[in-house]
Amino acid sequence: MRVSACNFYGVNAPIFNSERKVNFKGDFRVDDFKSSQSQAQSCINRLSNALSCENFNSDDVSKTIDKITKLSSKDKKEFIERYCSETGFPNMQKTSDLIIENVTDSLIKAQEKSGAKVLLAGYNPTCSVAIGHALPGSDFDTFFVCMENWNNFDDFNKEFKNNINPLLCSMIHQRTSDLPDFVVIDDIKNSIDTAQNVFDEQELDKNSDVYNSILDEQISDWTKAGRYNRELNKFISDKDKTPLLRAGLLMEIYRDGEVIVDNLDEETKEKLKNSCVYKYSNMQQMRSYKDAPLKNKHKNREKILSEFDKLSDDKKLDLIFNVIKLSVKDLKKDVSPKYNPIFKDAGCGNMEDLIQPLLSNEHRQEYYKD
Repeated sequence: MRVSACNFYGVNAPIFNSERKVNFKGDFRVDDFKSSQSQAQSCINRLSNALSCENFNSDDVSKTIDKITKLSSKDKKEFIERYCSETGFPNMQKTSDLIIENVTDSLIKAQEKSGAKVLLAGYNPTCSVAIGHALPGSDFDTFFVCMENWNNFDDFNKEFKNNINPLLCSMIHQRTSDLPDFVVIDDIKNSIDTAQNVFDEQELDKNSDVYNSILDEQISDWTKAGRYNRELNKFISDKDKTPLLRAGLLMEIYRDGEVIVDNLDEETKEKLKNSCVYKYSNMQQMRSYKDAPLKNKHKNREKILSEFDKLSDDKKLDLIFNVIKLSVKDLKKDVSPKYNPIFKDAGCGNMEDLIQPLLSNEHRQEYYKD
């Protein structure tokens, strides 16, 4: 488990200024911006605004992309330079570093300004960001933030998302629900106690060696990988299923994931680490896949850095536009199939086959809804 600090890789990231956002209405005209701004910078601002959590508007994203295609050659070149400078693209290691730094910094700033306290935050170590192959607009897979309590949470959440650079990181526009998943520590402790009581009462400890050995196996069948979770779930009441699933995901992140904030006291750490949930939960197979070979899409992305400068400006823009569309749910249908080798991976396992049965009935159709 690696704990990331604010300056995780020592990258001097461009600071996202939430005050640069403007509320736009009607058709977009470059002349609507202040004359002191270049047209390229105006388009960058427009995209940031349209992609932000506060003002998200996929139509504005499309209109801005259309406007950029009509800029002069000089302004197109400037837009490419500004976009690449702000996002690190096409250097995906730099993009990944900037995303980690921006999100971590936003959590810390939101905590300081709101008075709320983050006890634990982390994400799946096998996602594109974690392995240094993220495209701009990526998010963290299974991103959880555990709060001390819900005091001042609304202020915290607003401040956090206002400091996220939407050109770098998607916090809302890929899914119908917000990212990250927020929980509070007392709920996690209660779920862990529930699980431990059932585990002991049903004498599931007799399978401990099996549960433990599975953690290191790469198993294509998610339901087999999550044997502990499935067997425990048979004895869990419906109302406790979703809270326990969330606790399990968080414990897997704490045990095997990328932790960017850890403010847990020693007593809580000991309680969590001694629980059966921490020891055996395996819904994401993070430990076994942490050092797995790169997916094909990630291998293909490695070619972008060396080839990007050889492209014409129009081809560079086309790639950038498709990267932006990929992060917007309503625009994914417009992504060109020619970029599938760097955007998609065929034949990936479906964790939902395991997750859905572990949810309470009321959450089954919506928790992992696209």
